Amino acid sequence: MSAATYASPIREEDPLTIYPNPAREKLTIKFSSESALGPEIQIIDLTGKVVLKVEEELNREDKLFRTEVELNDLKSGIYFVKVIQAKKIYTMKLIVE
Repeated sequence: MSAATYASPIREEDPLTIYPNPAREKLTIKFSSESALGPEIQIIDLTGKVVLKVEEELNREDKLFRTEVELNDLKSGIYFVKVIQAKKIYTMKLIVE
């Protein structure tokens, strides 16, 4: 098990943060945006299939969207968290234990 439990954005200008990573039961997704519209969030497997869509209302504080996602239905493996906002796409690798 890795000592690091938080994942920071790949580049500082990336607005997407996920933690813990690796994850087991729950994943927290934070996404900063100037837009008032909530982003579309998907979890995608290595074949490109969308295995989970975040459809509930996201909590918004100032310019930050935050949600917790239950991962109980996902098998252990590598996935990608994909966030679509204002015609931009942000992707981050996720490991489910």
